Amino acid sequence: MKIVYLNGARNGCALWRSFYPGNELIRLGHEVVYAEHREEVCPGTDIVVSQRMCDQVGWSLMQQAKFVGAKTVLDLDDDMLNVPLSNPAYKASKGNKKYVIMMAEAADILTVSTNYLAKKYSEYNEVVVLPNSFPEAAYCMPPRCQSHSDLIFWFGGDTHVHDLQILARLPKSWLRQQRIVTMGKIPTELEPYVTAQVPPTTLDQYLPKAYQVARGIGVAPLKYNELNRAKSNIHWLEYTAIGIPTVATDINAYNEDIVDGENGMLAHKNDPDQWISCIEKLKQPHWQDQLVFNARQDALRNYSIETNVAKWERTYNQILNGVEHELPEPTTGSNSLKCKNREECSTGI
Repeated sequence: MKIVYLNGARNGCALWRSFYPGNELIRLGHEVVYAEHREEVCPGTDIVVSQRMCDQVGWSLMQQAKFVGAKTVLDLDDDMLNVPLSNPAYKASKGNKKYVIMMAEAADILTVSTNYLAKKYSEYNEVVVLPNSFPEAAYCMPPRCQSHSDLIFWFGGDTHVHDLQILARLPKSWLRQQRIVTMGKIPTELEPYVTAQVPPTTLDQYLPKAYQVARGIGVAPLKYNELNRAKSNIHWLEYTAIGIPTVATDINAYNEDIVDGENGMLAHKNDPDQWISCIEKLKQPHWQDQLVFNARQDALRNYSIETNVAKWERTYNQILNGVEHELPEPTTGSNSLKCKNREECSTGI
């Protein structure tokens, strides 16, 4: 089977939704191309996956894929139809809404990262949930929380700036006492309290770089809005891979996997006292170790790409063979790449 992945952005989504499953599909004997050019969508291609490429170019490439006889997949890790006005991606997303709907209806199938997304987009097409998953080796790096256990770490994309305002609005007297390290853009009101800002890195190096600089406690704030309700648990997976415990907003993305106090901490209703209480509790190294151990066990059980690649392969085989799709069971809880021009990593929505 020949699979072409078209990535709408050089960000973490491309890694989780294309490169990680693609590498495992190569290991299983399939031909995988990470495409950047129209000529790579050519006769002989079996599956063309448009990952977030929901614009005029993406629509044109989907039409070309159909012309050469390939089956088409639209893959989403975000609710592209409900980007709030406060999000930096709002302007671009507003102009591309029609393409999201057109491509969702025209694709042979939709693949998404969460059950919430699946329910929302089921009105446009058949939807299969393929959960974000990491290589097992990522969960086996030595934990980083013991050293500098009181440090607070954040990394993510530019479009999370408005979410980080949750932290910026914590009491200034408390913020001044913290050591905060960030990797990615932050709101200006948080800048005076940040100890160090790490510059962005290339897509294939962002997780190793985060592992190198991260210590203490990983924070994952999300504002309550429709876009964030459809988010995946990726920050919990990333912090778990790095080996630091997570404090996250109590929202779908995290409360479906985090058992509060067992494999992470949840800040209920984004209450400032809740955020401070969770972070202060997690400054105890022995508790950090236990939460990281539990989180890694859960991640290996439910979010290993070596195991979950079977869901990708089964989904692609079913649309090739015209078989009625069966929804993969919901997740509860070195091959060379034909990829060019890896720019600096900047996350999407």
